[in-house]
Amino acid sequence: MMDNEIKDFETKIRKYHSLPEAIVLDYKPVGYPFYVLLLDLTYLANRELQLLEEFVLKCITNGLTKPQEISSFLGMESYLIEKVLSELISRDLIKKEENFKLTTAGLNVLEKQTILAPISETQTFYLDALNGRITNS
Repeated sequence: MMDNEIKDFETKIRKYHSLPEAIVLDYKPVGYPFYVLLLDLTYLANRELQLLEEFVLKCITNGLTKPQEISSFLGMESYLIEKVLSELISRDLIKKEENFKLTTAGLNVLEKQTILAPISETQTFYLDALNGRITNS
């Protein structure tokens, strides 16, 4: 039986590693160190906005209508806020008049964000102790 396993191993090395002259003289089973992580995850589903988009919309509804005011309040660079604002304009969630203002679609999306739809599930992850990679399959 050991000879069949050696031949099978040789075939795999030759085929998958492009080593046509490979010869296996002997082998021994070894343990491969990895951790099995069972995680109970709870997250919110059906969220249409990213967190920063939601905060920018909330800022606008609470009277911060200029990009500099929003970036100053959130403590973020103004170019990041301007990027979010342009995305919200392209999705027709806000409009630029004299100042920024939420559209009806923006008000509806923001209202839906307050309805929490938590989902809980358990997932199994594998942590490779040699290289630190995590996989879930």
